[in-house]
Amino acid sequence: ATLHRLGLLKALALVEPESWLHARLCTLCLAAEEAVERGERPRKVVVFAHHEKVMALLEATIREGLIAAAKGNGWHGVRVDGSHTGLAKNALLDTFRDDDSCIVALLSIKACGTGVDGLQHCADHAVFIELPETYALVHQAASRLHRSGQTNKVLLTWLLASGEPRRGRISDSDHAATASEAAALLRECLGADALQWASLHRNSQQIDDCFSGAVQRSASSSYTSARQDGEPHASSAPLASLLSDAEASALLFGVSPHTRFVHVFESASSAVSIAAFAPADLALEEANAVDSPPLPPASQHEQMRRAAAAFKRAWEGQPVRGRPFAELPCTLAALPRQCEALRQVANEGRAHSRRRHAPRLEPSALEQAELPSNAVWIPAAVRESRCGTFEVRLHWQPFVPPASSGADGGDGGGGGVGSKRQQG
Repeated sequence: ATLHRLGLLKALALVEPESWLHARLCTLCLAAEEAVERGERPRKVVVFAHHEKVMALLEATIREGLIAAAKGNGWHGVRVDGSHTGLAKNALLDTFRDDDSCIVALLSIKACGTGVDGLQHCADHAVFIELPETYALVHQAASRLHRSGQTNKVLLTWLLASGEPRRGRISDSDHAATASEAAALLRECLGADALQWASLHRNSQQIDDCFSGAVQRSASSSYTSARQDGEPHASSAPLASLLSDAEASALLFGVSPHTRFVHVFESASSAVSIAAFAPADLALEEANAVDSPPLPPASQHEQMRRAAAAFKRAWEGQPVRGRPFAELPCTLAALPRQCEALRQVANEGRAHSRRRHAPRLEPSALEQAELPSNAVWIPAAVRESRCGTFEVRLHWQPFVPPASSGADGGDGGGGGVGSKRQQG
């Protein structure tokens, strides 16, 4: 109930013509007009809220604000909440994505925070009017924009309760009988908003520490990774000198199969990476390299980031089936050879899998050439491991035709048994 009242107070405060939301709608319409004049698609804004009455107030405010700022250009928005399901929900989201005159989407955090794709192609600014209950909801909602296909940096704006709204607004919305009751209600709502923001910020910092290297540094003092924004962690010691060309070329890289972070390793046996770079940082590095000639690196961290960006470009240029991940780090020069080796292993596995239910009665010509001329072909024992490799043991024994066994002094029946091992 407190969070509901808090959301209503925020929505009522945003009705005022001098509110932040009205100013943002004005700048949004001006930017959209300039984009149309340049022949570009306008960038749009997504507004997240939760409670139905809060969304109703915000919908009216956004509609009136766009009408006032559009000056006859026809800018409008859409609202999608839990009452829209199936085809209706998809139609509204498609309108926001494809219609250039629809520049604002008012979305329910829970109804549209997951399972929605396509917003990243048209919007790069998300506004949270009400704070979600958990950081998982925050992350999922923000990921509607910050995901594969986004070409701009994503801006997240949080509206936190502060100040003292007009007494009439409080009395009208919550039926407060006296000014003291209104003040008590305001203090309760402000305290709830502050506690919720502190909880979300704490959870965000804990997750950020996992990516920035704080957790890894607790296990290895040599870890010098980057934060998600590409800047060195505040507790990282400054790097004194640049890497030599030989040292830079000897760096090993691995791509995380889950987050697509590029990790930098000192050696193939290293359990902890010495740096980690987010895909957004590397994409920005690539864009800067295309727009202007790169300046000399100022630190080892910058050298690693540029090398990681080059590795990621080469890695993405390889066929999907042969791409190595962080479990098999390699240098940039060795990447093509490693990809080819992985493809060969995959092809051999597929070839063996096609024959596993059709045993052969005799060896192939290549296998006959490798085995001794007096070997006997018998079934092979195959052992598979979790990493996808396989081991084949071919058992053989000398064979002497029965007709000549006596001429050899009885030695043919006691031939030794050996083994030959092939590993792929």
